[in-house]
Amino acid sequence: MKARRLVDFLIALLLSSVVALVFRKIVRLWWMFDDPFHFNILQRVSVIGTLYDKLLYNALGTPLFTPFLMMSLKIDLVLFGAKARSFYVHQLVVVALLPAVEYLLLRLWCSRVVAASTALTTCLAGPTLSVVPILMLRHYIGGAVLAMIATILFVRALREGSTAMAVASAIVYFIAAGTKEIYVPLPALLLVIPEGTWRQRIRMLVPQAVAGVLAAAWRLSIIGMNVGAYGFVVRPEERFGRMVTLPLRAVREFAGSRSAFAIALTVAVVACAALLFVRVRAARLPLAVAIVVALIPILPVATELQPRWAFALWLVFSISVAFVPRALPRGLIAVLIVLLLAIGAHATEWPSRFRSVRRMSDEARLFITLGPNDVLRNAETPPVTLGQLATRFPGAHGRAANDDLDLCAMTGTLHRILEYDVRRREIVDEGPKPIVDSCKGIRTMPLSADFTFDEPGSFFWRLGPYSDGTYSFVLPGAQTYEVHRDGGFRSPGLPGLTFRVRYRSPSGWTTYSPDIKVDMIARRHTTFVRK
Repeated sequence: MKARRLVDFLIALLLSSVVALVFRKIVRLWWMFDDPFHFNILQRVSVIGTLYDKLLYNALGTPLFTPFLMMSLKIDLVLFGAKARSFYVHQLVVVALLPAVEYLLLRLWCSRVVAASTALTTCLAGPTLSVVPILMLRHYIGGAVLAMIATILFVRALREGSTAMAVASAIVYFIAAGTKEIYVPLPALLLVIPEGTWRQRIRMLVPQAVAGVLAAAWRLSIIGMNVGAYGFVVRPEERFGRMVTLPLRAVREFAGSRSAFAIALTVAVVACAALLFVRVRAARLPLAVAIVVALIPILPVATELQPRWAFALWLVFSISVAFVPRALPRGLIAVLIVLLLAIGAHATEWPSRFRSVRRMSDEARLFITLGPNDVLRNAETPPVTLGQLATRFPGAHGRAANDDLDLCAMTGTLHRILEYDVRRREIVDEGPKPIVDSCKGIRTMPLSADFTFDEPGSFFWRLGPYSDGTYSFVLPGAQTYEVHRDGGFRSPGLPGLTFRVRYRSPSGWTTYSPDIKVDMIARRHTTFVRK
């Protein structure tokens, strides 16, 4: 028994090493997305305060309660300050734990080859690639690691009849629930796994139930009942249709940029799950519950599905591959084929994914060095990120512009106009010509915008009259957000917004509305029409 455990430990260590090697380049990255925002609001909070400070969670502006993510980032801030590399080393350690723990979980039921192959499949492809390089998404992987440990302890509690193991499982589950809320429904899955009897599982789940109640009470005491959608949303009458299509849209995220290998991998893992459901009676209820458990937490954000929101569902489908040998006489071959497809998907998907985050990282790193007459133009980095960086680094005197209208009269006074060159894969000084050319294309053309308030905390729009081209909202500071022609936005704490509507024609010209104020308190119907 000791020899078997030693071999499993060494294989788990090897898997961690392989995954750490594969993703090693993330330690070259800098602050991106919500990183500077998180650091700014965490400055005034103590490490322990991240667990209970209501002002911190009010400042987040979303109905999310992730105290152990906040604690993790705060600890990094205390230990490492502005040393981004150390943050990403921490991130890489968390990522490297995932294949090791998944392997040990699958070893409860599967052979070493199957368990190792499946763990690598989970880590090398699918939505995992979208989560790995982003600090603000650390809790997806960390929560998964904790949820798997809680499951291992629960199964051991059943097999050994150990109440102590059940309590330990409940404690780890409580931390997982406080790390990322998508893991809150885990006990529902543990209730139906084919281990022990129903009576035994119910008895061993009592500590989990207590932990779940405590987690719910903790959340209620800090941020209340709010579990609604936020960000871009659709109109209330359209939401049922979006929810119905959620499983299909979530599975589509497995394929990433739709490379041939990624599509083949998606088809393969879905086929494995379907085969398992059809051929193995004992797997039907656990698989069905696992899918439901993975989908329920993302229902509030079902409108604009992001790859990270499909991560839990990816865990379900990729892990189901490990049990295909129970459905097919030569199921091991299927497992190995899926692994090969995952390796191919990684080779085609990860380079482009990493280039995108590396670009944002480089843009953010450069932004804080700009002088007062420098402009970073058309950055892929979200505008809000650069704004928060300017707050965190007062020495940053430049500006970022994702729209040229305000720059048209300034080209003679600007020193450097910096923009990412896709061909050279670096940021270069383009000079004033791109702005001059862009400004020449600005015209006064027909444009319409209609804003309504169908529910509190949200506003909805219809833009026209064009069905092609691209529409954007341009906020003060040339912050630009591309939007659908018919859409909505929800942010209950937001009093209102002032912005221009921009339309860019496929033929190259651009037109703008005047400033439009959307008042989410008065909620007055607002319309602009230019014929």
